[in-house]
Amino acid sequence: MPLHQYIQALTHLPAHMYSYIKYLKEVNGMSNGQLQMLQTPTPEEGFDLAIRLAQKGVEVTQPSEEIRQMLRPVYSRNVDSLIATSQVIAIHFQTIAAANNYWRAWTPHYG
Repeated sequence: MPLHQYIQALTHLPAHMYSYIKYLKEVNGMSNGQLQMLQTPTPEEGFDLAIRLAQKGVEVTQPSEEIRQMLRPVYSRNVDSLIATSQVIAIHFQTIAAANNYWRAWTPHYG
């Protein structure tokens, strides 16, 4: 799945989340402004991408580094916050895994 299709799926989010595209470009090192694919060579690299996407989501939600640093001691010890963080990463990884056909070799669909 191309990254721009993933972004289009996010269009139901509030207006402030549209800057998420900018951060996704940064995550993928897109200096030329083109959207890259969600495809990665390995599941490990896919998981790393999922983590970076989640981190960038936090930066979009709270752009102030100072405030994020102030809040970190609170949420880093809160089990509900940690579970929610894991869920966000898992959702991103699920999308990336599907975009990569779960890293299986391609086989034709007979149906």
